[in-house]
Amino acid sequence: MILTVLMVNKAGSLLYWRDYSDNPRDIVSNERLRLAGMLHGLSAFTTQLSPAGPDHGLEEFAASTFKIHRLWTTGGMQLIAVTDVHHQHSRKFLKTLYKLYCDYVLKNPSYTLDMPITRKCEKFAAKLKEAVEQST
Repeated sequence: MILTVLMVNKAGSLLYWRDYSDNPRDIVSNERLRLAGMLHGLSAFTTQLSPAGPDHGLEEFAASTFKIHRLWTTGGMQLIAVTDVHHQHSRKFLKTLYKLYCDYVLKNPSYTLDMPITRKCEKFAAKLKEAVEQST
């Protein structure tokens, strides 16, 4: 099950956060920004440590009750999905998320690049919800 979806731009700014869990936690905006920045920093740090080179780094982080999956796009955006430990096909979901972002956010004339994704992108939110439900 996909619990949360985050999108972070190449500068580490939080563009999107949506909680899909059955019992969503009430996380205030400042905490969300701090968590997104921490994930961005951790990802940047792991790319420097990777023996495979700078294009490789944190792709999955597992805890006892959840997993964090990350896809770093060629444009530097990080797509992050927090799932339960049993969720399969997270990579496929993240690629679907990127396609939805390209189709329904970047092509939206009301959207300004690197700004938070707001209600102006309602179709994106609806399609993402469908993708989350299908991925479960």
